[in-house]
Amino acid sequence: MPLVTNNLKAPLVADLDVSSLNKQLKRYIDTAISTTFTGKVKEIVEHSQDELKATMLTNFEERLQESETRYEKELTHLVNRLKSRSESLFRILTENITDLIDNLEEWKRNFTRTISETNTPINLPRDCTDVKKTNTNSGVYTIYLADNVSGKNVYCDMDVDGGGWVVIQRRSEWRVKFERTWNEYENGFGEVTGEHWLGNKFIHLLTNSGKYELRFNVETTGGVEMYSVYKSFKLGDAATQYQITVNGYNGNTGTYIL
Repeated sequence: MPLVTNNLKAPLVADLDVSSLNKQLKRYIDTAISTTFTGKVKEIVEHSQDELKATMLTNFEERLQESETRYEKELTHLVNRLKSRSESLFRILTENITDLIDNLEEWKRNFTRTISETNTPINLPRDCTDVKKTNTNSGVYTIYLADNVSGKNVYCDMDVDGGGWVVIQRRSEWRVKFERTWNEYENGFGEVTGEHWLGNKFIHLLTNSGKYELRFNVETTGGVEMYSVYKSFKLGDAATQYQITVNGYNGNTGTYIL
């Protein structure tokens, strides 16, 4: 911006070049506006982000609370249903057990009536010694062991050594296979009129209901008859693997049989 003077001391006239000033002023204004606008926009954006985060967090907490409330309601409903069902099943089970007990009592009364006459109990045979009191012929008879109210068919030998012997094993013709499983030996196999094994569980019930002897009658290939008698004989239960206990040997076979 030049200054012009004259020697006549005339009033000075200043010609201002405003175009450059306008440019500078425009740049200043643009810069100020840009700085102010950018700051405001940044401030608005940051504030909007904070509000958005707060809103999202609030919405999440509300939805979480709703989910927890709904879950608690559903869980409570499920627990109540299970409780009601359990009570119903328990009631039904109790009724069934009561009916079963009543039926067992009725069966017991009926069974007692079938084995009694004018209130006088019938003495059911427990072994072949009891059978011998009314029948002295060898053959198949039904004896009644403990826990076996239906009876068990056995062969009673009424001829050997005074009779009254329960035959628990017969093996004379070697037609029946005696290589058997545990269950087969436990329950018995074969026919009591021929070769057979009476069954460990029945022998256990028999020998634990009183005092019993054990007798072996054997015949050699040469036709010589021999025997062994044990004055005391018991057979344990399944828990003992049917352990045998014998005492008081007498006979002519020697103790090698057991």
